[in-house]
Amino acid sequence: MEYNNFCDKDFYQYEGRILEKDGVAYLGYTNSYVRFYARGEQVRAYLISNITEDVNMAGLSVFLDDCDEAVNKIVIDKEEAWYDICELPDKEEHLVTIVKITEAAMSHVGLVKLQIENGELLNREFPKRPELKLEFIGDSITCGYGVLGAPDAEYTLRDEDGMLTYAYLAAKELNARARFLSASGHGMYVEYTGDPEGNVPKLFPCVNWYIDPAVAYDYNEYVPDVVVINLGTNDSGHIEKPQVQEMFVKTYVEFLHTIKRAYPQTKIICTIGTLCDIMFDWIEKAIAIYEDEGGRDVYMRRLPYHNVEEDGMACMHPSAITHRKDGERVAGFIKEILDMR
Repeated sequence: MEYNNFCDKDFYQYEGRILEKDGVAYLGYTNSYVRFYARGEQVRAYLISNITEDVNMAGLSVFLDDCDEAVNKIVIDKEEAWYDICELPDKEEHLVTIVKITEAAMSHVGLVKLQIENGELLNREFPKRPELKLEFIGDSITCGYGVLGAPDAEYTLRDEDGMLTYAYLAAKELNARARFLSASGHGMYVEYTGDPEGNVPKLFPCVNWYIDPAVAYDYNEYVPDVVVINLGTNDSGHIEKPQVQEMFVKTYVEFLHTIKRAYPQTKIICTIGTLCDIMFDWIEKAIAIYEDEGGRDVYMRRLPYHNVEEDGMACMHPSAITHRKDGERVAGFIKEILDMR
């Protein structure tokens, strides 16, 4: 049986900032997913993507039911094609979850058609999702850049896996829902090259800036209890310049106000340190100005610089071990400010 509308909420459940256009649902940001119930022999999907170069091809992980181990990993290597998603054991009813484990800035995945061989898509009530909601805003660290790579491996998106990040692991420890808004190389004010166009705050008002910046995000769709900002690492390479110092602080203060206007009751955690330990003072200065201007519910959590000797490195970035440790630190801090202990 073939189905042509991935935007039908009677059959599909999504997480993340999902752009819907002309019956196509786009998985863009890290760890965004779709899930559905199916019965039959095999699930296939017709997918579209924006293929630019091999190293930037999007990646998917597929899960069945409540199993934590992926039954399939897929690299989207064509602009449009049918892909084998998974087999359905014993031809029984199963919950299928497709997670985009790579970042939005490099490539997206458009879900066009679903095909279930010798079976059907089922209209079922989905498992109740956790009440605690988080949103993580960051750069390559939050994307899981290179986490599967060798210590000095060259860049390829195939070494990226958002499900191994501190952010995903913190949410998992807290049994929380989570959304991600992150882009490798980007900063609060400038990207790693010093270009102010590579900033994350410009992404915040859009469902997916990289596909269609004109489509505004509905902040009422998902109101997080806590927003975690992990930005400044890429700005740090240019922070010796007086203009960058001034604009970094100014942009940070403005972004805190923007988040608070979008989510008035949300608590905000500002964190950094894993790859950069020279930005603490600048972020704390921004927080102080924000509070002087009437801002509230913002907290600072310093993270330790990653211990390469003890925990290793991946593509010149934090290893999976470091991500796990930072996930525990961030989860513990969230418990503290929400009085969950």
